[in-house]
Amino acid sequence: MPSSTQSFEHQLSSPSTHNSASLLSLNHALPIKLNRNNYILWKTQMENVVYANGFEEYIEGTKSCPPKELPTGDLNPDFVQ
Repeated sequence: MPSSTQSFEHQLSSPSTHNSASLLSLNHALPIKLNRNNYILWKTQMENVVYANGFEEYIEGTKSCPPKELPTGDLNPDFVQ
């Protein structure tokens, strides 16, 4: 039986289904695609998604994105959240 450490390492090395699901749901949350005629509507829709998901600090620059990898070369769990 694998130890909890081995299980955790396996979770870090395997692709994140949560991350993929987030991208899919984000795509569904944005039904209006940007074109040259709908900027205001698209911008309003985008702002709603940004604020609803707590991304405004990243966009405003008050919070930096976590590094993709840890100094050991392993995938950073904070990056995939």
